Amino acid sequence: MYKLKDIQLLIEKAASKFVAKDEAGYFAEKQIDNFIKKFPRINGLDEAIKDLENWNIRKSHNINVVIDKNASMIIDFNTLAPSLKLKYIHDNLEKKAKKNGIAFVGIKNSGGIHSLNLWTDSLALRDLLSICFFNGGRGAVVPYGGTIGLLGTNPMSYSIPSNKKPVIADFATSEIPYFEIIEAKKENKLLKQKSAVDDNGEITRDPDKALKDNGVSNLLPLGGGIKGYLLVYLVEVLTGSLIGCPLSTEMSNDYIPEEHGGLIIAFDIESFNKIKKFKNSVSEMNDIIRKQKARKDIKKVKIPGDNSYKRAELIRKKGVIELNTDIINRLRILAK
Repeated sequence: MYKLKDIQLLIEKAASKFVAKDEAGYFAEKQIDNFIKKFPRINGLDEAIKDLENWNIRKSHNINVVIDKNASMIIDFNTLAPSLKLKYIHDNLEKKAKKNGIAFVGIKNSGGIHSLNLWTDSLALRDLLSICFFNGGRGAVVPYGGTIGLLGTNPMSYSIPSNKKPVIADFATSEIPYFEIIEAKKENKLLKQKSAVDDNGEITRDPDKALKDNGVSNLLPLGGGIKGYLLVYLVEVLTGSLIGCPLSTEMSNDYIPEEHGGLIIAFDIESFNKIKKFKNSVSEMNDIIRKQKARKDIKKVKIPGDNSYKRAELIRKKGVIELNTDIINRLRILAK
C-alpha cells in the first residue's frame, strides 16, 4: 500500500526536472485527482509516468506556440507529452476566455493525450465550462453503413461548474473504446451488444471478426447509428484539419502519436450569464435528476461524474492505495 501524498510528492519531484516548480506541483495535484477518479478501470498513474518518461528521454524540452491570437492558440509540442504543460495551457485558456468570452487551444505534434478529463475538470474550478476533443487514431471506427474501420474513436470530455462539484464526463465517441476490443480478444470474451461489425458490415460480438491482425477494428460509432457517426466525424475535423493535423484517413499505417491532434475549448460563463445564476440553475437540475425514480435494474439516477467522485472519495478517505511495485519503482527512478 502506498500513501497518496507520497505518490504526489514523487510526481512533483520528477516533473520539476522539466518544468517550473508551480507547473510541476499543478501537474502532480491534477494527475493524482485524475488517477483516483478512474482507478482501477484505468490506471491514470501509469499514464502520468509515461508522460514523465516521454520528457525524460527527449533532448529538447521546448514547445513552440505557432499561433497566438486573441482567443486562440496552437501549440507544437515537438513530440513532448502535453500534460506537463497543463498549468500553462489552463492559465492561457482562462486568460483568453475571461477577455474574449471563449478560448481555444489546439495541440499538435505531441506525445499524445491519455485521459481527457485531466484537461477539463480543473477548468470548472476556474468558473469555465470546457470541452476537450482528441483524435482517437486511424482504422478504428466504421462510417455509418460501412464495413472497414477508417475513423478514430475520437474521445471527448467536458466539465461544467455547479454549486457543488463540477459535472464531469470523459468518453469515446465510438460505442466502446478501442482498448475494450483489445481486451476482449486477449481474454476471449464477447463484445458488448451492437458495438462492432464484421467485414460484411454485419453486427458481431466476436472480437476476432471485428479486429484485424494489423490492428484495424470495425467498431461502431456511439449508439451504433447515424447520430453517433455524425459526432465521430465532427471530432475528426476539430482535431485534424481545423488545427493543421492529419485526419485519420491521412495518418500513417503505424501508430504515430505526433499525428494525433487535440482541441480544448473554454467558455467564460460570466461572459454569457451571471455565474451564481448559472451554478444555481445547473445544481437545481442535478437535484431533480438525482431524485427521479430509477428503473428496476438501476440503483440510482446519477449525474455525469458521480461514480468518479465516489471512487475518488473512498480512496482519499483511506489515504493509501495498492499498486504494482513496478509502477512505483519507475516513478522513483524518475524522481531521483
